[in-house]
Amino acid sequence: AKRPVAIVGSGIRSEISRDLTYDFIHEFKIPVAPTWGAVDLFKSDSEQLVSTFGTHGQRAGNFAVQNADLIIALGTRLDTKATGSPVSSFARNAKVIMVDVDKAEIEKFKYFGRPIDLSVCSTVEGFLRAIRTRSFPIPSFEEWTKQIKIWKNQLCSVDKEMRIKANSGEVYDFFEKISSCIGSDEVILTDTGCSLPWLMQAFHFKGQQRFFHDFNNTAMGWCLPAALGVNFGSPGRKITCFIGDGSFMMSIQELSVVKNYVPDIDIYILNNFGYSMIKQTQDQWFDGHYFASDDDLNFPDFRSIASASEIHFDSFDVKDLDAHIKSKPRKGVNLFEVKIPEDARVIPQVKFGRPNEDMEPLLPNALFDDCMLIRSMR
Repeated sequence: AKRPVAIVGSGIRSEISRDLTYDFIHEFKIPVAPTWGAVDLFKSDSEQLVSTFGTHGQRAGNFAVQNADLIIALGTRLDTKATGSPVSSFARNAKVIMVDVDKAEIEKFKYFGRPIDLSVCSTVEGFLRAIRTRSFPIPSFEEWTKQIKIWKNQLCSVDKEMRIKANSGEVYDFFEKISSCIGSDEVILTDTGCSLPWLMQAFHFKGQQRFFHDFNNTAMGWCLPAALGVNFGSPGRKITCFIGDGSFMMSIQELSVVKNYVPDIDIYILNNFGYSMIKQTQDQWFDGHYFASDDDLNFPDFRSIASASEIHFDSFDVKDLDAHIKSKPRKGVNLFEVKIPEDARVIPQVKFGRPNEDMEPLLPNALFDDCMLIRSMR
């Protein structure tokens, strides 16, 4: 292989599997693209980290995975959020080694027209221990690593300009800035909707932080009940929740339980006055004709909700994050409303039916072709 990428999922989360994976990646200096289930296991300054990838990942991660000639998938079932649709377009010029304990997850690919080249039905620990008993020459992937760094720098700048142009830049600035203020031992939760990909594309994990989401279940309203579970499972750890205004309405009744049982939690309601992820889909497929996602919704005054529950509350515009950070309480149960533009969107994002490397807003043809090392599907 000249262009390998290790894709790692939550199956590496046990301490032994995690350490074996770290050793394997660092020994061979293989670029790594984590799924959302393993994103907190690789800190933002990690030498081998590419970025997230998939339908709501980052461009650099998608160009790396799609241009790879070898994919080593460890402890991930490679769901359609990771592979994109059609699945046959996923890393189409690469040999794929898939290590998973569930045989059915491996075998599903033969029905998608993207068979796995080497399937290993095993735990990650078992696979990597077996690898350690063998002797391999360690090749150099220096040129490949340089190319990935070029993509990361170049495409981050391109997306930043696109986000500003689309009135979405401040939301990404929010997640990037707040990630630097959250403690290295905190637990971070996010609900479904735009708050999840915004965080995945902009948040920088560090230290012993732990991230939870219900992933492909994507249940609106999951975040607050999950905070209770986190508190009972890891008492004493600070919790920060990011939840959309729509998702908050699905579990608003949990505030009283959270107040009684979770002593130290910051809940950020990202208020864009509607269901922005649904609106983004309606932009893509229905010419921006919004139905059941905009003006026909009615949300309460969140300050009144906090007052009724006797919970500390603050409301601020997304661009005023710095002032909020200076004034917010350090401990306790806090509910914060972050007002963001109604037209803020997830940028970039893969439109259904396009391969993962061709994210919207679409790159200019010249730049896109320059990033493609394999044959383009445009």
